[in-house]
Amino acid sequence: MEEDQLNKEFAEIELKCYNRMKAGAKEYGVFNPANVRRNLYDEMIEELMDTINYAKLEIIRLNYLKSKYEDPRHKKTRRVYKKRKNH
Repeated sequence: MEEDQLNKEFAEIELKCYNRMKAGAKEYGVFNPANVRRNLYDEMIEELMDTINYAKLEIIRLNYLKSKYEDPRHKKTRRVYKKRKNH
């Protein structure tokens, strides 16, 4: 991936994060640490656990697709290349 494309991807992610923060401000009000009544730590932990579970499921899905569509000849080529590269 070229640097320009990578920067574009990062910018899109940042924009999505910003938009989610704005939506949260509409629902919960603008963040003020002095007035927070929610347990943000516990909420964060729950969200991170969800993220980890989504990542695990995506790894399983991608491994399934890789095994289903991968050409066995490519595995051999990669193995030979690695041996040559190390010697």
